[in-house]
Amino acid sequence: MCSCQNSDYSVSAVIPAYNAEMTIERAIESALAQTLPVDEVIVVDDGSKDKTAKLAQNFGDKITLHRQQNGGASAARNAGIKKAKCRWIAFLDCDDYWLEEKNETQISLLKRHPKILWSAGGYEICRYESSAKAPAAMNDSLSKSFTSSYLDLYPQGLKGHTNTMLIKRSLLVEAGLFDENLRRSNDIDMWFRVAFRQPELVYVNSPLAVQQRQFSFITRSVQDENIPFRLAEKLSAQAKDAGLSEEFAPCLRIILKWWIILLIRCGNGRAVRRILADYGSIFPTRYRFSNRLGSFLPNIYYHYLQHKIPGLKDAGKMGDI
Repeated sequence: MCSCQNSDYSVSAVIPAYNAEMTIERAIESALAQTLPVDEVIVVDDGSKDKTAKLAQNFGDKITLHRQQNGGASAARNAGIKKAKCRWIAFLDCDDYWLEEKNETQISLLKRHPKILWSAGGYEICRYESSAKAPAAMNDSLSKSFTSSYLDLYPQGLKGHTNTMLIKRSLLVEAGLFDENLRRSNDIDMWFRVAFRQPELVYVNSPLAVQQRQFSFITRSVQDENIPFRLAEKLSAQAKDAGLSEEFAPCLRIILKWWIILLIRCGNGRAVRRILADYGSIFPTRYRFSNRLGSFLPNIYYHYLQHKIPGLKDAGKMGDI
């Protein structure tokens, strides 16, 4: 179905999938149902052991199916980018779906700003056990769309989401694609490496996609406590090279605060103390003191944080941290 070669705004949709037989059809259908059709839908079956590939094959020549051994989300997204024939790449996780005007909305805005090479936007969160949707990465006090630096938007909670990213393929390649050695936070790593090359993006301040949150996410644990350190070191070095260290500092503080809460929840106080020792200068003194003290009794401290931080209790139950 690809007509990529003849358009400056041709779009390849990349859908990485692993054991997604329950949701892959909905994801593909949402990509095919866009009011402005995407030019190519690439499904990367990352070594699934269920019927994911078979269900994708049922769409025939409407999609391109690539099968590979299991390598994780980064490897699957990279495979899709490499196979893509179009000039722009849009990402969609296999258990989520796009709203039907996503592609039309972003492409029309990017055409108004031809020097900008990427776009992100708001989305909705839906629990599998509930039909209710909660808005995310949006701010009602701002206009429906605007251009801004991602480094300015991130501390405001306007982070976008993998499902809302639409990026020029050449910019992704220049940034080095997804880091296949990062098993977590690989998307955050990718967006900042893109932002260090072009901070400005088009932001859509309305929902473009729906993210499904599975109840089973609450069982996730941090298997590699070195991830936040590798991420912080890598991004700090690249920010420095780009002359954006000062602009990146508030973003790094938020990233590491998220990791500190996650590590506290998992009972890993030692890793929390490492973060505070290595990056303490970006945190207020009171924050450093209270979290270092709490890290020695992480289970009790996390219980305290659940009552102190609005929404943290529900976030922990639903796997948001």
